[in-house]
Amino acid sequence: MKVLVYDYWFFQKFWLESYNGKLFKWSYKDMWIYLGEKIYGPRGLWVHNPKNGFWGYMIDIKINGVIMKMWMDFNRINTHIRLFQYFCQEVYKIDKSINDDLQNRDYKNVLRKIHNLILSNINKYFPEYGETKESIEIQYFLDRSWFRGNLSTIGVVCYFYQKISGLVNIEYDFMTGLRDDMKGGIDTKMIYDTGNSTSQLKSGGISYNDDEYYYIKGASNSLEYTTSNYVYCDVKVYYVDVVGFKNVKDRALLDKLDNGLIKVHKSLIKIKERLEIPIPQKAAKIGVLTFDNKSSASIIGIDDVNYVKIEKNDDIKKVKVVINFVDSNDKAFESELDDSIKELEDFFK
Repeated sequence: MKVLVYDYWFFQKFWLESYNGKLFKWSYKDMWIYLGEKIYGPRGLWVHNPKNGFWGYMIDIKINGVIMKMWMDFNRINTHIRLFQYFCQEVYKIDKSINDDLQNRDYKNVLRKIHNLILSNINKYFPEYGETKESIEIQYFLDRSWFRGNLSTIGVVCYFYQKISGLVNIEYDFMTGLRDDMKGGIDTKMIYDTGNSTSQLKSGGISYNDDEYYYIKGASNSLEYTTSNYVYCDVKVYYVDVVGFKNVKDRALLDKLDNGLIKVHKSLIKIKERLEIPIPQKAAKIGVLTFDNKSSASIIGIDDVNYVKIEKNDDIKKVKVVINFVDSNDKAFESELDDSIKELEDFFK
């Protein structure tokens, strides 16, 4: 056997199992914080972020002429299940016994082997200068998951503005490392003419249902946050699925199962709809074209108008796409997205 055969859901289940009196994911997160300090501390880039209270890898960037610290993608590895799978696979290339560790739930050995792999190969996985095959692979996984999450944000923003009456404004951000998200799970704040509510957004949707419950499959989630609601959004090229439900502490009504599914009592459901919303669907098509061709795409909201920028590299047949989204009612943006889709299709022919 040349590769580990376990799928994403095996690793998500492993992620949520108990080790040393706490979930494995917390030990895994602690390990990456330690590794981050070892990798980026000597480079002077492991610093305290006053915006969220955490230590992490940050660099200086200029936005609109202002120098600011940017919370880097590396800091998301410690909560990234797909990359947990990737690093187990990397260990397996040199040590087949990690297969037994995973099967036997030897959590300590799994952590030790990933830890040793990284410390022995820092410049292979996280080079100080330039890129390696492995660092490109890691960034690909980080970009793809962040794009999918931000695509869900666009879907929800467009949906709420289109469907919800009394909505005055939606506060959201596509940046990583924000305090409200990391400490409170708050991805969006809905401002109504009658008051406010908060939601945690995740990509995903309903897997199946029975007489009492819906079972939701999607990005890894915690039910310990104090947000008013949870909203799952699955943006496809041909449709958008949105399901929203009230956050309660009663685990008979709302619970996370061992297989990673969220079990939601039907009485908690506030929104459940499949519909067509052009902007997120067209953005999803751009994502498919980009990531299927091992290129990168990102969604931001730092400028005042919607746009798409495509940077092409003809030598290696790859692109970097940036979608700036700030206005859900911009009909002209739909045409720009269509033009960008055509441009990408022609490039990848």
